[in-house]
Amino acid sequence: MKINFFLKDFSPEGEKMQYIVGTALIYVIASVFYIPLSKKEEKGRVEQKVKQHTTEQELPNLSATPHLNNVSVRVRGRGFVAGSVRRLLRVLEESPQSVDLAIRASKHYGVPIDVLLAHWRMESFMGLSGFHGKFYALKQVQKKQRDPSEKHRWKNFASNERDLRAIARHCGYNLLTLKGSSTGALGPMQFMPSTWALVSVDASGDGKACPTNLADAMFGAALFLKGNYTRLGSWDNAMLGYAGGNVPANRAYVSRSRRIRPYFCQIMRKATGQELPCSMEPTQHLASN
Repeated sequence: MKINFFLKDFSPEGEKMQYIVGTALIYVIASVFYIPLSKKEEKGRVEQKVKQHTTEQELPNLSATPHLNNVSVRVRGRGFVAGSVRRLLRVLEESPQSVDLAIRASKHYGVPIDVLLAHWRMESFMGLSGFHGKFYALKQVQKKQRDPSEKHRWKNFASNERDLRAIARHCGYNLLTLKGSSTGALGPMQFMPSTWALVSVDASGDGKACPTNLADAMFGAALFLKGNYTRLGSWDNAMLGYAGGNVPANRAYVSRSRRIRPYFCQIMRKATGQELPCSMEPTQHLASN
């Protein structure tokens, strides 16, 4: 049997061998030229998603000094509600500019202030620093891709790994030491990397949209919650969608948030002297407690 790539061998054996060799050559050529290009284009696509809101959105000026009133609220006990109220009061006292970020994000996207603050409390206990979590984010998203119990979400975690790498490049994180949650969620608002790639906001104006930057994360969370509200029709469902969907653990998350939202609304109205829009009116929900 002879194989001639210029003068075709029309014997059955020759045609079969030419097909095999030809296919192999095409794969090699694609590997050399096309696949690296595709990976490069994919990186660019993801990084562009991370950057998209940097230039597309007109955001309020965050440099103004916040003017918030001192609020005194007597809280008894050591339970979830009491601890949450004390935490908000402490943040108001020690970092009013952080609460002011929430107010501005709330007004900018039309998200009730109690919803945004409750979400912040539920995700990181109103964390002020950038990095939250004790797990290495990259290891966690890779681990989830091998976990049999997460098989239905393997593709999702593969996407999160890809977007995590892009975010690390964009924000200058050390990918190997970047800390997050047990699922790889990042920052004070605990964004999954693929979610951040969709709703990233450069609210701080430093040219980068990073989930560990409190301003960026606060505005990104408000944007995501408003999108969920528009799609799902209620603020409870908006928070449920942010938490990951309608499963028992997330329903408990929303239920717990409902216990603190009227208090947060009351405190913020006193702090600002304004009738800020809230999802749960204190006069209706606290009177019955």
